[in-house]
Amino acid sequence: MIRIKEIKKEFNPHTRSANKVLKGVSFELPNKGLISIFGKSGSGKTTLLNIIGGLEKQDSGKIFIDGEDVSGKVDYVRNSKIGFIFQNYYLENGYTVEQIMHNAMTIAGFKDQDEIKRRSEVVLKLVKMDRFKNKNVDALSGGQKQRVAIARALIKGSDIILADEPTGNLDAENTTIVMDILKEISKTQLVVLVTHELNLITKYADSYIKLVDGELSNDAELESSIELEENNRNIVIDSEDKKTYLVGGTNINYYGNSIPTDDIDIYSDNENIYIRPGKGVTVLENNSEKKIIFNGSNNTDSSENVSGTVPKFIKSEAKKNGRLFSFKDIVKRLFSNKYEEKAYSTSNIFKQIFIFIMAVAMSFVSYFAFETTNITLERKEISENAVFTNFDSYKELRKLSDDMYKSIDFFETEAKVGKFTYSNFASLVAIEEKYTPKAIESSDDESTLQLSYGEMPNKGEVLISRGLAEQLKRDIRIEDVMNDRSLMLINFDSKYKVSGITESNQSYVYLNKTDYINFLGVYSTTTFWDHAYKANSKPLFFDNVNVDGYTIEEFSTEILVNDSDTVLKDNEVIVEISRNALFKMLKDPKQADTKVDFANKKLATMTKAIYIKDSKPLYVNRFKITRDVMKTDIRIHVNQKVMDNIFLYISPNLDALRDGKIKNNSEYYFMINTNGGDQLKNLLSRFDERKVDVVNIPSVYDRTNHELINQAIMNLSIFIVVVILMYFIYYFIEKSGSIKTSKEYGIYRAIGVNKSNLLYKETVTTIFSNLISYLVSYIIMITLMTMRYSIMNIMVGSFILMAFGIFIISILIMIGISLIPYLFVLYQTPSKILSKYDI
Repeated sequence: MIRIKEIKKEFNPHTRSANKVLKGVSFELPNKGLISIFGKSGSGKTTLLNIIGGLEKQDSGKIFIDGEDVSGKVDYVRNSKIGFIFQNYYLENGYTVEQIMHNAMTIAGFKDQDEIKRRSEVVLKLVKMDRFKNKNVDALSGGQKQRVAIARALIKGSDIILADEPTGNLDAENTTIVMDILKEISKTQLVVLVTHELNLITKYADSYIKLVDGELSNDAELESSIELEENNRNIVIDSEDKKTYLVGGTNINYYGNSIPTDDIDIYSDNENIYIRPGKGVTVLENNSEKKIIFNGSNNTDSSENVSGTVPKFIKSEAKKNGRLFSFKDIVKRLFSNKYEEKAYSTSNIFKQIFIFIMAVAMSFVSYFAFETTNITLERKEISENAVFTNFDSYKELRKLSDDMYKSIDFFETEAKVGKFTYSNFASLVAIEEKYTPKAIESSDDESTLQLSYGEMPNKGEVLISRGLAEQLKRDIRIEDVMNDRSLMLINFDSKYKVSGITESNQSYVYLNKTDYINFLGVYSTTTFWDHAYKANSKPLFFDNVNVDGYTIEEFSTEILVNDSDTVLKDNEVIVEISRNALFKMLKDPKQADTKVDFANKKLATMTKAIYIKDSKPLYVNRFKITRDVMKTDIRIHVNQKVMDNIFLYISPNLDALRDGKIKNNSEYYFMINTNGGDQLKNLLSRFDERKVDVVNIPSVYDRTNHELINQAIMNLSIFIVVVILMYFIYYFIEKSGSIKTSKEYGIYRAIGVNKSNLLYKETVTTIFSNLISYLVSYIIMITLMTMRYSIMNIMVGSFILMAFGIFIISILIMIGISLIPYLFVLYQTPSKILSKYDI
C-alpha cells in the first residue's frame, strides 16, 4: 500500500545548525497490520511519519500510496486515505466531541448528515466516549482526548492510521486502552506507530522499522523489555517473572530476581489492609506518576477495552475535500457567547476606535479625490474687444483719451458669493449663491439686455440672469415659490430688490452704474486736499488737516450722479455732508452753516482750492449740509460722464483690493472695453509704446486652476500618507491577533483543512469583526459630506460613485492586510506551524 523511495530531509540547510534528519530512507508497508517505527530521540522517526502523512515536505524522494505518487496532492490524499493520531491530540478548541466527529467527516468530503451521525455513534461507542459526545473537548482528560483523536481518525474510513507516540502523555491504564484499540484497528487497516516504548512494540507490533541517525538500521533487534520510561516514568515488568506468597487469605506477588532486606508492616481488620513501608519501599498508588505495566499474559484482555470489532467504513469518493468552514458556520461561531466576550474586550474596543478613525481618514481621501478630479474653475465671459491690465498700470490708464476706450471697469477672476433672502418669508434662511456683478453702463447696454420677466432696475434694484434665477429656484425647494413672479420678492445683499430677469445662462447680477460703483466698495473712503492751508496756513474749510494740507480724517463715501440744478463740469463735484460728519471736519460744528457759506463763496472764485485726493483731479464746486439720514459721512455728486468713467477720474482703493479687504479669493484687473476695430488696435498700440503689460486672462485662469489642483492634490496626498501609515498600524494589530490563532490554524491544517478554506474563514471573520464597523463609520462620514454637497447644489451622484469605489478598494486592502499574517503562517507545513506555535 505505501512505498517510500529515497526520502531525504534536512532542516536549516546552508547554516551551521544544518541537520540531516533523513538520509535516503526507502521501504514498503503492507495493506494492514501494526507497523512500528522506533529509534532514539532525533533519529527522524516523527519527521518520517509527518512526511508520509503530508504534514511535512521531503527535500527529495517519492511516496506512493496505492501505487500513486502523492506529490502535489498531499492534502487531498491525507483527507481521503489517512487518519492521523497525534501525541498532543490536536483537537479543535471550542467544539464538542460530536462536533469533532462531524468536522472530520466534513473535511473528508462527506455531506450526508444521517451517515455522519451514524458513524459518530459507532466510533464514539467503540472508544467508550459516546456518553461524552455533548461535552466540550476542552473539559476532557488526556486519555479521553486521545480516544476522541482515535475516533476522529477512524470515522472517515481511512485505509491508513498514522499514530505519533499516541501514548506519550498517557498513564498506564489509558496506554493499554489506546494500544488495544490500535491493535484491533490493525486487523483490517494499516496502522503505522511511532514510539520509543519497546514494550509496546514487543506486545503489539506485527513488525517494526528501526531508524538510526536518519537511516534504516540493519540491526533491528529490540532491547530489554523491562525499562524505566523517561516520559511517563512507567515500570515495565515481564509478567512471567512472578513469585507468589500466600499470607493468610492474601496473595503477595513479587517480581524481580533479588529479595531486598527491608521491613514491610501489614495489618488487616478483615475489611481493609494497611501497609507501612520501610525506608527503601515506595508505594505506588493509583495517582502516582510511576505505573507498573505488565508485559505478558496477565494484561487486561483487549476485549474489555474495545467495545466490539472496529468497523471498516467506506472512504469518501468526493472529488474535493478539505473544506470545513461554510459562511453560515463562521457567522454562527462569530456571534456565539465566546465571541461576545471578545467583542467587549479592551483590545477590541481600542481596535474598533482605530477602525473608526481609519474610516474617517478614508472618507476624507474620497472627499479630496473628488475635489481634485472635479476642480473646474468657473470662468467668466471675456469679450473679444476687452483688454486687461494689472493695477500697476493705473497711472497710464488715467492718461488715456476718451477715444481709446468705451468703458473701464474691474475684472475679478472668481465670482462673488452673495445672499438672497425673501423679505416676506422670515422662516426662509438666506440662500448663498455665486454670482458676477455687472454694471449697466448706459441706455445702449439696456437695449442689449433681453428681459424675460420684470423690469429694468432703478436705483436700489437689480436684474438677475436666467441661470442665477433657476439656481435660486432649485435652492429654495419650495414648490409654491419656485417661479419668476416669486423671485421678484427676493432681496439681494439685504438692500437691493430684484426687479427682473434677463436671458443669460451665466450667474449675473446687473446693477445700474451708480449702485455698481458703490457696491464695489473701492470708493468707500475719501480724503481731501485743502489748498488754502498750504498757501495761507489757514484752511478754507477743513480744520483737521496735516502739514501738507490733506485732511487727517478719511470720510466714508457714496458717489452719486448729480441731479441738482447746478451744472457740473468734468472736473467738478458737489460734496454733501451729513450732520454727524461735521464733527470729523470742523473744530466747532455749531458754526458749520456759516463755515459752509463762507467756503462756497470762496470756491466760486477759487475753483481749485479743494480737491479729492488721488483724483484726476476733481475739485469741490461747493459743499452742502443735509439733514437726510445717510449711511456714509459724505456723498460726492459727479456728472454722468465722470460717473461713466469713474475709474479714470478717482483712483480706486487699490490697497483694499490687494490687502484682501474686499477680495473674494480672486485676482483683480482693470478691464478696458473697446468698440473693437481701430479703437482696440490703437489701445493695444498705446500700451505697447508705454510698456503697459496686457494680461492674458485665459492663462490666469489656467494658472489659478493649476494651483487649485495642486492644493487639492497636496491635501489628498497628506491623507493618503496618513491612511498608509494607518494601514501599517492595522497590519501590526492584525498580526498580533494572528499569533493567538496560529496554533489553531496549525491544528486545522494538520487535520486536513485546506489553505483556501482557512483564508475564506479569515476573510469572513474580518468582514464581520472589522469591516462592518468600518462600513458604518464610512457611510456616516460620506453621508455628511453628501449633505454638504447637496446644500452647495453640487451634483452628488459622481461623488457617491467615487466614494463607493474608494470604499471597495479600501476594504479589499484591509482584507488583504488581515490575510497577510495568516498567509505567512499557512505557507508553512502543518508540522512546522505546530512546532513553532505549540506552546
